[in-house]
Amino acid sequence: MNDFDENCLKRTISLKVLKMNDFGCIVLKMNDFG
Repeated sequence: MNDFDENCLKRTISLKVLKMNDFGCIVLKMNDFG
C-alpha cells in the first residue's frame, strides 16, 4: 500500500511539473513574439 501511495504521489508531482513546464514554454513563446 505504501509503495502504491508513493508511486501515485510521484505521478501527480510529475504531471504538475509537466504542466508547469508547458506553461513556461507558452510564456517564453509569448515573450518571443513580444
